[in-house]
Amino acid sequence: MIHATWLITLLSKYLPALSHLKGVMKLGTTGVAAQSLLSGYLQPSVFGVLLLASLALFLQKRVYLAILLAVISATFHTSLMLHVGILIGAYILALVMEKEFGTAVKIGLLTLVLLSPIAFYILKNFIFSDSPEVHSTAHIINVTIRQPHHTLIAMWFSIKSCLKLAIVVLGIVLSRRCRPLFFVLLVCTLTVVLLTLLQWITGSLSLAILFPWRSSAWLVPLSTGLVLFHFVVWFENTLNRLQSHSLHRIVSYNLTLLSCGGLILLGTLGIAQTFSTTRKEYNRGTVEEYVREHAKPNHVYLIPIEREQFRLATGVPVFVDWKVFPFRSSETLAWYDRIQKVNALYGAKTQAEAIEALRAIHKIAPITHIVVPTDRTDLITALHAKPLFQDRQYIVAQLESGVPTSITPASLVQDSRQRSRLAPAPSPVHQ
Repeated sequence: MIHATWLITLLSKYLPALSHLKGVMKLGTTGVAAQSLLSGYLQPSVFGVLLLASLALFLQKRVYLAILLAVISATFHTSLMLHVGILIGAYILALVMEKEFGTAVKIGLLTLVLLSPIAFYILKNFIFSDSPEVHSTAHIINVTIRQPHHTLIAMWFSIKSCLKLAIVVLGIVLSRRCRPLFFVLLVCTLTVVLLTLLQWITGSLSLAILFPWRSSAWLVPLSTGLVLFHFVVWFENTLNRLQSHSLHRIVSYNLTLLSCGGLILLGTLGIAQTFSTTRKEYNRGTVEEYVREHAKPNHVYLIPIEREQFRLATGVPVFVDWKVFPFRSSETLAWYDRIQKVNALYGAKTQAEAIEALRAIHKIAPITHIVVPTDRTDLITALHAKPLFQDRQYIVAQLESGVPTSITPASLVQDSRQRSRLAPAPSPVHQ
């Protein structure tokens, strides 16, 4: 229930005050540094839920299956490698504490065998792929420019982070009667805190890239679950202390009916929401719809870097955008070089600057179309582009086969006419 923030979005249409609950729900279900297990769309990080399943299996003494699920999560999302190692290390220490030395050795060896291919892949393709200088520059880009909200403690640490830590500490305290769970939570939390402090003290960019605080993405929701479990137990005990047997029965039956009705309603609304979201046409009347319908195999688009959904919505190649970036250091430098070139073009103050920026882009990839904001039609003029379609915010234009070298008076007159035809309209227009 507490993960269903979409339900609050639906209900807040009728009770606006409920919208404040979303922040409380996210407080107990997401980790620090904007990292979480569940989100509104499929991405590799959601396989982190297998870490919770792994821990559940470990507590049921199904240790080998627990190891397998943990490794699968790292297979789909290699950023979880460190945290899988922390979790399995806690398993091994818990088994040692229980004097199950043979099992501890076996799962240690099994973990090494299963994680070795992933580690070899990472080392070959990302660690030993470039020189130390390239790695250093790429780390600076990743940590300070590309994802500081994930990597810089100064960016993500806040009162909410302290509250999330408090939830984890409370969960550890509440788990003390289950010794294996208590030990695993304690070891993982202490390891994460120590690694976070180490990164803060040393300022290591390499350690920041490993996201040592990412285990909070499963520690926080698990601890929230423990808090809710103990609340339910307390409520049940309070209910059992009712003196009147008939009152106890009435309350029990009503709570049971209310719970079942709530679950049925939640499931029905969830399925309906899934299908309606799938069928919903988000891009009707937009440049994305136009591009998708008129795309050709040889088309390559230049878009503002913040148009992160353009590539997925249209299915066409783009020169670069902010969301999709590589992980190999040398390719990170190439990605950032493209970002700078695109920013230079869209930020051009003169026609000469725009032409020079496009020339630099053409040296990397042959751009056939450009998407520009409706208030920057001067770029269309400067680049001798042919406007094709406009919505409320953007214009799609086709570029010439070559790079223009100058602007003629005739083109300025033509641009003036295009400005009048392409003035923002109440509804999307096809030119």
